[in-house]
Amino acid sequence: MANRSHLLARLAAGTHGVRVRTTTVAVLVVAATLAIGAVATVSSLRRSLTNNVETAARTQAEEVAVSLAERDGAAIEVDDLEEQFVQVLDVDGAVAASSSNVAGEAPVARLGPGDSQRVAGVPIEDDPFLLVAVAGGDGTTVISGRTLEEVDESSATLVGLLAVGLPLLLVVLAAVMWRVVGRSLMPVEAMRAEVDSITAAGLDKRVPEPQSSDEIGRLATTMNQMLARLEVSQERQRRFVSDASHEMRSPVSTI
Repeated sequence: MANRSHLLARLAAGTHGVRVRTTTVAVLVVAATLAIGAVATVSSLRRSLTNNVETAARTQAEEVAVSLAERDGAAIEVDDLEEQFVQVLDVDGAVAASSSNVAGEAPVARLGPGDSQRVAGVPIEDDPFLLVAVAGGDGTTVISGRTLEEVDESSATLVGLLAVGLPLLLVVLAAVMWRVVGRSLMPVEAMRAEVDSITAAGLDKRVPEPQSSDEIGRLATTMNQMLARLEVSQERQRRFVSDASHEMRSPVSTI
C-alpha cells in the first residue's frame, strides 16, 4: 500500500513536469516547422516576383531589339524613368543608343545576349536593379534594366508580418497545449489526492475512475483493484488476530 501510494504520489508530482515538457516539445516542433515554411514562403515570393521583373525586362529588350532599325538614333522611350532604363551596346561595347534617363552614361554592365544580372545600383537609382540582355541587329546587345524595389519591399512586408504573426501563433499554441495537457492530467491529480486521504482504517475508499478507457483510466481501475485486495487482506488479518486471541484466551483463563 505504502509503495503503491508513494509511486502514485511521485507520478502525480511529475505531472507538472510532463505538462511543461509536452508543451515545450509541441511549441518547438511547430516553431521549427513554421520557420521552415516561412523561409520557403519568402523565398518563393522573391523568386516569383523576380521572375516577373525579369520577364518584363526581357520583353522590353526584345521589343527594342526589333525596333532598332526604325529608331535611327532616336531616344528609346520607357514607361517609368525612375524604374526602367535601356542601353544598346554596339559590337565594341560602347553605348549606341539609350533611354533618356541614362543618356551619356557608360555601359551599366557587360552582359552577353541571354544573360541577366542583379546590380546594387544604377546611375538613375541607388535601389537594386535586374539587368537582362538580348541580341539586337548587327551584333548589338540590348540591355534592359528594371528596379527590384518592389520585390524587396514585398519581401520585407511579408517578413514583418511573419515576424509578428508567428510568435503570436506560438503563444496561442502554448496556451492551448498547456490547458489541454493540464485537463488530461487532472484525473491523475484526483487519484493522488484520494490515495493520500486513504488510511488503514478507510480501505473501503476508491479513487475516481474517468470515463475514458485510456492509460489513465486503466491506472485508476488497477488502483481500485489494488485497494480492494488490500481491503480483503486486512479483513482476513483482522479475523486471524481475533481468532488467535480467542484461542489464546481459554488456556490463559484455565491457568
